[in-house]
Amino acid sequence: MTIPMTSSQLKTHLKNLPHWRYLAKTKSIATTHKAKNFLDVVRLIRKIAVLAEKADHHPDLHLTRYRHLRIVLSTHSLGQVSFKDIHLASKIEKLLSR
Repeated sequence: MTIPMTSSQLKTHLKNLPHWRYLAKTKSIATTHKAKNFLDVVRLIRKIAVLAEKADHHPDLHLTRYRHLRIVLSTHSLGQVSFKDIHLASKIEKLLSR
């Protein structure tokens, strides 16, 4: 069962994910990443895809301008952010190694 987060819980968890922001309009969390080149961003997308499949939770991935990736997470069945989103965002953040 997927559990929604309260706004207080979300604020607390986002403190540990400083590159992620809450988007109130879409009730989601998002981050952006600029890769070195097109192939690097495609490799990153493949790694995110593997994490997402294992978690059975899939982000929206937006590749623009050949090396810019925007990652958006929300639990669509709830219409808001859940603990599944925070968990996957944490794993993705490690991949980004800023």
